[in-house]
This record gives sequence, structure tokens and C-alpha cells, in this order.
Amino acid sequence: MQVLKPEPELDFQIEQIVVNKSGVYAAVAGTHQGSPRLALLHLNQSVSSDTENPLCTSTPLAEDLLSSCSVLQMAWHPLHDDNLVILTSDARLSLYNVMVNPELPEQEYVLRDLRFSPTPPTSFAFPPADGWGYFTVL
Repeated sequence: MQVLKPEPELDFQIEQIVVNKSGVYAAVAGTHQGSPRLALLHLNQSVSSDTENPLCTSTPLAEDLLSSCSVLQMAWHPLHDDNLVILTSDARLSLYNVMVNPELPEQEYVLRDLRFSPTPPTSFAFPPADGWGYFTVL
């Protein structure tokens, strides 16, 4: 097991973490003084000779997304290693291409406008990674 030291240091306690399938990126979510926070960690950029605590770069992720909501779920797209999907408590599903811009979503869907049941969505699931299939929102 290896403990990574994000640089710059994160200002929040990590509550959720998802690593993409190549192991290059991790998206982390948490809160700081009641405010939700997200960050992108680039895991294979060790810039330290300290093998006990190698550095990884951290970048703020989707700061505008969390102004009035919290993260319900995060997942990497199974066919596109740089695409992160985030579902938030305000019923928004946002797709980020972290290689292009980790701050602005490439696509965004406001799910409450799709006239779902009175219950807002709480999770999502991708089909198996061996082909295109149905994307499910629950």
C-alpha cells in the first residue's frame, strides 16, 4: 500500500474516491466546513524522491457545480478513460472530460426537467464496457 500526498494539499477530508481504469486519475469528493469540494488527482506524476509519500498533483474539479448541492455519485465512463460523470443532489448529471477542462462540463443534463417520478434521481449505472448499451438513472 502506498499513501499519496496531493500537491497542492487538499483542504477537505476525502469522503468519496473513484479511480479511472488506467489508474492515472482519481476523483475525490468531500466537505470543508459544510461546503462540498471536488478535486482531480493525477496519480502517476510523482515529483518527489520521497518513496514513502510520493506526490501527486491535485486540481480543483467542477467548483461551480457544487455551489448549492452535494455529490451523490461519481463514476468514470467505462469506454472513455478521461470522462468523469457526476450526479449531484440538485438532479444534475454532468460529464467532464478532465483532459480538456476539469472545471466545465462537456455535457450536462438537468434530470428534474425530464419529468421523472416525484422522487429525484439518486444514482446511475453504465452498461458493461464491451459495447454501447443503456445508461440507467435511478
